[in-house]
Amino acid sequence: MSEQHFEFDVFLSHASADKLVVRELAERLRKDGLRVWLDEWVIKPGDSISLAIEQGLERSRMLILFMSKAAFDSEWVALERHTSLFRDPTNQERRFIPLRLDDCTITDVLKQFAYVDWREKNQDQYNRLLDSCRSGNDSLSQLFSIPWSKNKCFTGRENTIVEIHKRLSMDSKGGSVVALSGLGGMGKTQVAIEFCYRNREEYRALFWISATSRQAFQRGLIQIAQRLGLGIGHSYDENKLALAAKKWLYKQTDYLLILDSLDDPSIVSEFLKDEPRGHIIITTRRHLLDSMGINDTIAITGWSKKDSFTFLESRTDSKITKSSESKAVSLLFQELEGFPLAFEQVGAFVYSTDVTFSWYLEHYQERKLELLERGIPTQGSYNASVATTWIINFSQVKEESISSFKLLELSAYFCSHKIPIFLISNGIRAFQKKEYSKYYSELIATIPSEDRIAVFDVLQPLQKYSLITIQGQYESYSIHRLVQEVMRDITRESASFLGKCAMSLVSEALSPEKDESDRLSLDERGHILPHAEYIIDSQDTTDIELSLYVKYLLATAETSADFGRTEYVIELLKNAFEICSRSDYEPLVWWDQRTEIAQFFHAIGQESDAEHVLFSIIKDFNARYGKNSDASALARLQLAWFYLETGHLSEALIICEYATTDLVNKPKIDEPFDFVIERAACIAMRIFMHYGLSDVALELVDKIKCRGPIFSALLKRKLEEEFPNV
Repeated sequence: MSEQHFEFDVFLSHASADKLVVRELAERLRKDGLRVWLDEWVIKPGDSISLAIEQGLERSRMLILFMSKAAFDSEWVALERHTSLFRDPTNQERRFIPLRLDDCTITDVLKQFAYVDWREKNQDQYNRLLDSCRSGNDSLSQLFSIPWSKNKCFTGRENTIVEIHKRLSMDSKGGSVVALSGLGGMGKTQVAIEFCYRNREEYRALFWISATSRQAFQRGLIQIAQRLGLGIGHSYDENKLALAAKKWLYKQTDYLLILDSLDDPSIVSEFLKDEPRGHIIITTRRHLLDSMGINDTIAITGWSKKDSFTFLESRTDSKITKSSESKAVSLLFQELEGFPLAFEQVGAFVYSTDVTFSWYLEHYQERKLELLERGIPTQGSYNASVATTWIINFSQVKEESISSFKLLELSAYFCSHKIPIFLISNGIRAFQKKEYSKYYSELIATIPSEDRIAVFDVLQPLQKYSLITIQGQYESYSIHRLVQEVMRDITRESASFLGKCAMSLVSEALSPEKDESDRLSLDERGHILPHAEYIIDSQDTTDIELSLYVKYLLATAETSADFGRTEYVIELLKNAFEICSRSDYEPLVWWDQRTEIAQFFHAIGQESDAEHVLFSIIKDFNARYGKNSDASALARLQLAWFYLETGHLSEALIICEYATTDLVNKPKIDEPFDFVIERAACIAMRIFMHYGLSDVALELVDKIKCRGPIFSALLKRKLEEEFPNV
C-alpha cells in the first residue's frame, strides 16, 4: 500500500491490563499530529473485533508493540499474529516499533530489535518514539531536534545572522560549513539557536550535536539515527547507529546540523573530511579552525551599548527611563564590556530581587565577581556562570603550556586592552631576580630577553581558546575584563605576589637606568604607560616592598614627563615622597629616592616642591642623626646644589661653607656613613669649582682625607670620576 493511502499512522497493540498507560500515550501521540488506531476509539458496539483489528493493521503504517509482563503472559500469540500481517519478519521496512512498559523478560524473537524504553516515561524516549512514528520523507520538515527553546530575550546580532545565511547559501549544492568563534559566554550558541528558529522552514531537518568530546559527538550521531528511525527495529549497536547517521548526512541535503562547543577540531575532522551535503554551523572558542579547512570564522564579540540596554529591558521586563538608571547601565556596560553572559546574570539578579540598576552598580563596584555570581542565568542556553564558564579552558591552557598559563595570570593585573608584546619581551629580565626566577622559570626559558616573536608563540594557546585577542599590527594583545576578574579571583591568594610581578615587569621595561641602545623607544614606552597607570590605580600595595613601589612610581613619572603630563607626574612624585617620608623608616635608606624626587620636581619647574623635599630631608636627618652629623651636612649640601642650579648663588655658597665646616671638623668617619662623606665631598667640590674656588675644593679634600685612611681610597676613586682634570 502506498504511503498516502494509510488511514492511520500507528496501530497500538497492547494487553488490556496496560490500557491506562497505553491510552495516555495515545493521547500524546494524537496531540502531536499522529493518526492513532486504538481499539476503544475505533471499534464500535456490534463490530467484529478480529475483523476490525485486521483492517486496522492493514490501514496503519506502523505497529507499536507494547511489551509487558501482561502482554507476554496472555496475548503474545495475538501480538505475533498481528506482526506477521506486516509480512516483514526482520522489520527491514521498520513497520513496527517495540515499546517496553515494565521489567518483563523480552522474548527471543524480539531481543534482536532496539526498542523504546517507556519504563521511566522520559521526554527523550518519547521523542524517539514520535520521530520513528513519522514517515521518512514526509516528516523531515517536522524533524526539529533543537534542545533549547527560542530565547525570548535574544538581542541584536542581526548582521551576524545575515552573514551566516549568506555564507551557507554560497554553495547551491549544499555542504557549507560556517564557524562562530568567540570567548565562552559571548553568545555563540544563542546565535545558532536563533538562526535555527528563524530559518527552520528552509530545511527538511535540523539537528543539534554537542561536540564537547568524542563521546558526546558519538551520542549525538546516535540520537540523529534514532530520530530518523534508523535504529528502531534493528540490532542495537552504537557504532552501527552512528555510521547510519553519518551515511544519511552524507547522502541527504536540505538539513542544518549544529556542532556546538567544538574546542577540539580532531573530534569532527574525519566526519567533515567526507563532506556532508547539508549546512553545518560550528560554535567554538577556538580562534582558528584552519586545520579543518575553515579559514575565516565569524567572530562573536560583545554587545553594543544599545543592545545591552535593549537586553536588560527585555530581561527585567522594564523600561530604563530614569537618567540615574540609564547612567548606571552605561557604567555597567563599561565594566562588563558588553559581555552577554554577564548581562544575563545581572538581569537575572535584578529581576529576581527587584533592585535598581543603580543599586546593582554601586555594589558591583565594591564586590565585583561575588555579586555577579549571585545572578543565576536562566534565559537562553547558558549552563554555567561567568566564573565557571572558562575554567575548562584555563585547565586546557595550563596542560598545554605552563608558560602560557602564567602569562595569562600575569595579564590579569594589567589594563585589559592592548598589552604591548614588548612590555613582556623587554620586561622579562625582571624575573631573573631570585624572588621571581623559580616561579617563572618556564617563562624565562621560553622568552629570551627582548625576543618578541617568542612572546607571540607563548600567546598562541591563549588565543586558541579566545581568552585573548592578538592585535599583530599593534604588537599587542587584549583580554576581556571579566576574564581578568575570574583569573584574579582564582589567584586571589597570590594576588600580592602577581601584582608585584606585574609591577616589576613594567619597571624593567620603562627603566631609565638602561643604556639608550637597550631602551624602548619613546613611542613604545608610551604604549606601556596606560598599564603602568592601571597598576597604580588598582594594585593593593599593603604587602609590596615600598622601595620597589617608589622605584615603580619614579619610572612611571619619568615616562609620563616625556609626554608632557606634568600634573600626573606631580601626583606620582608626591605619592612617592609621602612613602619616603614615613617616620618608621630609616631616613638614609630613602636619601637617593628623595633626592631623585627633588631633582624631578626641579626638572619639571616645580621649584617650591623641590625645595620642600630637600628641607624635609634636612629636618629628618637632623632629628635622626644630629645637626652636626655627616648625614646632616650631606642634606644641606644637596640643598646648596639646588640653590646653585636655580640661581640662588649667595645662599648656595653660604650653606656650602657651613656644611663643609661641620664635615671636616670631626676626628673620624661616622660609621656607617662613609658613602655619605663621598657624596657630600663631591657635591661640595662641584659648588666650589662652580665659583672658581678650586683651591678651597682641594683643601676640603685634604681635610676630609685626614678623617680616615680607609676612606681615602674611596674618595680618590670618586673624585677621579667626578673631576678628572683636578
